[in-house]
Amino acid sequence: MSTLIDRTLLKTKMRAPHARDGAVQRERLHRLLDAGLAGRLTAVCAPAGYGKTTLLAAWTRGLGHPAAWLSLDELDNDPGRFWRYAVHALDEVLPEGSLPRSIPLAKALPSVSAATFLDCLINELFAVAAPVTLVLDDYHAVANDEIHRGLAYLLDYLPPHAHLLIASRAELPFPTGKWTARQERANVSVPELRFTMDELEAYGSGMADVPLSERQLDRLLDRTEGWIAGLQLAFISLRTQGNREKFIADFQGHNRNVAEFLFEEAFGHLPADIRAFLLATSVLDRMNAEAANAVTARPDGREMLARLNALQLFLIPLDERGEWFRYHQLFATFLRGLLKRDDPAGWLLANRKASESCAALGLLGEAIDHAIAAGDFALTRALLERHVATVFRQGELATLLRWFGSLPADAAWPADMRLLYALILAITGQADLAEGQLAAVKGQLAGIGDETERRAVRSGMLFVESNVIFFGGRFERWQSFAEGASADMLPDSRIFYDVNYNLTEPLVRRTTLGLKGLLNPHTEAVGLGFLRVLETHGWQETFIGLYVRQSLAEGYYEWNRLEDSRAYARGLEAAARRIGLPGLYVPLAITRARLLLADRQPRLAHEAIDLAMEAAETHEEPQWLSGLRAAKARVYLAEDRPADAKKALAPLGLSEKDKPAFNREYEYATLARLLLRQRKYSAAIRLLAWLKPQAEREGLLSSLAELALLLALAEHGRGRRADGFAALREALAVGEANGYVRSFADEGLAAAELLQAYAAQAGQPHGAYAARLLAAFPAAAPAEAKPAGLVEPLLESELALMDLVRRGASNREIAGELALSLGTVKVYLSRVYGKLGVSSRTQALNRAEQLGLLEDRG
Repeated sequence: MSTLIDRTLLKTKMRAPHARDGAVQRERLHRLLDAGLAGRLTAVCAPAGYGKTTLLAAWTRGLGHPAAWLSLDELDNDPGRFWRYAVHALDEVLPEGSLPRSIPLAKALPSVSAATFLDCLINELFAVAAPVTLVLDDYHAVANDEIHRGLAYLLDYLPPHAHLLIASRAELPFPTGKWTARQERANVSVPELRFTMDELEAYGSGMADVPLSERQLDRLLDRTEGWIAGLQLAFISLRTQGNREKFIADFQGHNRNVAEFLFEEAFGHLPADIRAFLLATSVLDRMNAEAANAVTARPDGREMLARLNALQLFLIPLDERGEWFRYHQLFATFLRGLLKRDDPAGWLLANRKASESCAALGLLGEAIDHAIAAGDFALTRALLERHVATVFRQGELATLLRWFGSLPADAAWPADMRLLYALILAITGQADLAEGQLAAVKGQLAGIGDETERRAVRSGMLFVESNVIFFGGRFERWQSFAEGASADMLPDSRIFYDVNYNLTEPLVRRTTLGLKGLLNPHTEAVGLGFLRVLETHGWQETFIGLYVRQSLAEGYYEWNRLEDSRAYARGLEAAARRIGLPGLYVPLAITRARLLLADRQPRLAHEAIDLAMEAAETHEEPQWLSGLRAAKARVYLAEDRPADAKKALAPLGLSEKDKPAFNREYEYATLARLLLRQRKYSAAIRLLAWLKPQAEREGLLSSLAELALLLALAEHGRGRRADGFAALREALAVGEANGYVRSFADEGLAAAELLQAYAAQAGQPHGAYAARLLAAFPAAAPAEAKPAGLVEPLLESELALMDLVRRGASNREIAGELALSLGTVKVYLSRVYGKLGVSSRTQALNRAEQLGLLEDRG
């Protein structure tokens, strides 16, 4: 099991329900499930009450290989939450360290796409040697199409030793026909799940207080059609029946009416205190004695749960210690319907108490759901204010949208909560819906009598509208809007400003707030204008204010406006230290280090990274420390100390043979740079080929330029000039559109040589931009640095070739090392001879030694 524990997850959801003593052993079904392991999918689909959960829990306990379990509910319709639970469920049963990249990547959802996460998970599952099964129970609770698509994708690429088992009340909501055709889908449904006579007799033998004859059992089996819940209800009801024959004859067929009849019959004959306890606790999705005491306002929850367990009243133990339970969903639905119908005030009161109880236990998500069910908007608001930052941090924006969206449109919902809903809609790209919420608040505005309150609501409206415009990419409109509204556009509540926009990224420009690398005069004007508005109202040190400053510092650095970048970075240092927010101080440290390198102060650059590393070591999220280690390696590479860079990267466990996931792009792009310095061009290209499609899928502009440039350097380094130029054109296209400078200049002499060669060819796309970039490189540009007497400077690829010649490699060996044809090697050697003014290998080596061209190549 991983040490990367997410303490917000409920362990009981990732444990199979505990077995009840005397449960019927269903070996015939276990054999069906065993046979299904030969394929990739087993679907156990049947209506409620057929024993799906009990069957699978018993089967997994006897399984000879790891089985991860996840019990699903309506809260799991958030893709980020669903996949975070799924990967931690797998982590619970796999050997430690099996999912080192998937777990941090799951926490980054939805900042990265589900496809990127799933690619990583699939790759890591492939690396696990032992068979593994993932059980998803109650999948019918999931109605999110994005989750369905992701699960279908996982199924398509599942490793041969992995198996997916899904239990649902309905047919699976994604296509599986091809797996049925290939005999890789096994099905267990109603005909198989019905109790047989032997199983009913085994069940009846455990109900000694309800002795039935074989004929009565046979009639009961016929009346219920083997429906297990119906049989269980019948036995509970038969305890109080004087005429058992008549009772069995009074219901026929397997339908909803039978369920209602049996539930009402069983429930109606229970003692009054048990009925009251059942109704009050039915609102809880899971409970222990303390939660039961809270919703019933009585002190004997532990004793009552023990009584219900002894009566077998559809109470399912969730742990081996017998502390946590839940009702069977059929029974819970019946009880809740009864409570709503007969005691609506009691329904509201029970949910209100459940909300308070869950909040006391730290289960704020469930507490919010209960507060909404209770119609207690004041409590909901208070809980949201406590919990919204955590939910943002966990990336569960769909959960936030569900909470807000579940509120009735005509509810007396506070205007600031509606505005927060509109803000989340804006951040998630749903501008039209956000504007709808703004219109609703505008309608509320007329009914607010207090002028101070009216002003506060109007400020919130203007602030949210500014975000709708910004995240919609309408920057020109933002400027004209802000000019007219800046004096009044900020609400008073910090909840609007303390959203943590950076949960995973080493640079803010890689985030949604940083527009994923988009830079232009409009984005600069928006950033500056927004800061002015914040400063006017004293909100400059809120999260959003600090993140905007950091985004400007990074943008100015990229544009090579180093003084502006320094000014914004300096203004952040005190606040970053005080707040201790890694999403801010890590990017700040990296930016400061880059500025110091530009000033040729590498020692101070190391110090900036080291200070941030000390702070990051106190955080549980390992990605921050990993990013800083990679940043330190980049400083070493800038100093031309590849051996030290390799040592800095060593704790990260990176390998040139890995299949890197997107959430570690910064580290692997650093490894690619080291491989380039080591002239391992093919290995670098392999890593970059994995990373580039992921950056394209995420729409991350800064990465597209960076990775294309590194690919160009690698291709050029191994002598494939045309391929190098093709990759460089991609980098230049993104770079010119956004005014990038330092992405090119920071790559040093090799990039300068490549750009110079590219700009020298007339008619190349973006050639003028390439020529302008050369001016940003250090004074020792290649044209000025060529040794005396050299006709034309040797390119990095040509120096690599000469190094192999010095080592005595034959032309065929050089071809193999540099992935070139034998004829191409001869052409390249001829070109080198021409530049050196010689005609043989020996003369070339002597000339290179005189000029000191190979001194730094070991």
